[in-house]
Amino acid sequence: MQAGKSEVKMEFTVSTERKFPSTVLFVSSRDETYTFAKDVGHGEIQIALGKDFERITEAEFVMKCREIVLEARKFNIKYLDIDIEHLPTALSGKIALSNLIEILTLNLVLADYEFNRYKKEPKDGWKNLKEVNILSKMFDSDRSKGVHKKIIDRQKMIAEGINACRELSNRRGNDVNPGVFTQHVLDNVRCLKMNRPEYELDLKVFEAKQIGTGGMGGILAVGGGSDNEPYLLVLEYNGGKSKEKPLVLVGKGVTFDSGGINLKSDGGEDMHLDKTGACVALYTVLLAQKLGLKKNLVAVIPLVENMPSGTSYKRGDVLTMYGGKTVEVANTDAEGRLILADAIAYACDKFEPYAVIDIATLTGAACVALGSYRTAVFSNASGRDIRLELSGLGELVADPMWHIPLDPQFSKEIKSDVADIKNIGEKMGGASSAAAFLKEFVEKDVPWIHLDVAPRMKAHSSDKLVDKGSVAPTMLALINMILIAE
Repeated sequence: MQAGKSEVKMEFTVSTERKFPSTVLFVSSRDETYTFAKDVGHGEIQIALGKDFERITEAEFVMKCREIVLEARKFNIKYLDIDIEHLPTALSGKIALSNLIEILTLNLVLADYEFNRYKKEPKDGWKNLKEVNILSKMFDSDRSKGVHKKIIDRQKMIAEGINACRELSNRRGNDVNPGVFTQHVLDNVRCLKMNRPEYELDLKVFEAKQIGTGGMGGILAVGGGSDNEPYLLVLEYNGGKSKEKPLVLVGKGVTFDSGGINLKSDGGEDMHLDKTGACVALYTVLLAQKLGLKKNLVAVIPLVENMPSGTSYKRGDVLTMYGGKTVEVANTDAEGRLILADAIAYACDKFEPYAVIDIATLTGAACVALGSYRTAVFSNASGRDIRLELSGLGELVADPMWHIPLDPQFSKEIKSDVADIKNIGEKMGGASSAAAFLKEFVEKDVPWIHLDVAPRMKAHSSDKLVDKGSVAPTMLALINMILIAE
């Protein structure tokens, strides 16, 4: 996968002996992390587990691992020994060694990512960690070293896939439009096909004319105001059995959202991140192929730029969607649900999916409800078990979610006097009425989960990541769910 300029190139070794002058220790005697700096580039980082370390959760340990990167950067430390031999007994007994190494590797690489694509490199270079040596007496044989090096390599690959997703999400609207995004996918698919030809990837690219003749009125309307034409991408990965139903990921791909005729009055500087769902869907499938996972997956990605012009769709317009349902446009800034609706209906019609999961930075209402800390999760009745599994995995990997009920009253709110439905409901409960709108395009018996990742569009200080842009919300939970089902 092509990660771009900001790729973290961190190397890992496992050993029984120290390799570098700088060391990381996990200690229970401190409540706050502290670094004893000897000079620039050298020091002892003491990661505080606190006196109640016996109660530490896996998600809390994730954050402790990320603190290592933040501390190392303060003192320009680029080479580290991390001592896991002397973890407090209660903690080492609670988290298995292999799991501990997975968490450590994954979160060092995730935390160290920084979007610097548009910056000139400093004279003394970027502050990324260069090499990490994990210390333990348990690495006293070639077999043990080999087993744990494989664990490290796999987690590093997962983290690099997530960082590649973050990199594409972070790229600005003047850098990535629907056409550039499409070319990026074409380049990645070509590269992966060359490296792993035994695992089949198939990409279909639908241009504006095909979108129109295919009856996808939502995608065509939203993309109609921009000089950059819309696309629909359908990426299939067939790693499982030939008759196995695929899991379909539908990702919202608005490369920039001005609001259209309902022009946004503020907050527009972050609207390059309105393609986050598309990036998550794309890189989840690409990563599954790179890992060689034995599952069938499909990413359906509608790509548009929502701009005001003489050819923009307007309030009051009535659109005919894929499958024939009509929609009254009550607000042009509720565009994401229109392109997702076409994509969801297409996915249900063409693939007989095991389940459909859509990922979208969909509503500000989800942010009002949950702040910046959790993804809002909705599902239909048949998607309940998948929703519960995904939410549980999100808690474990520090990418938390929260279920919001989808009461039938919200479906009544979106009824229209002139069309089958309209694209917004009442003022209150906007995240739920948006989910109710999407549900209208899901076939009755198909399990469906809606992930409104707007609250997690950007990193919060509590995430303990160097970069404050995209976190690729829900991607790690999705990959883990696919790994478990393999």
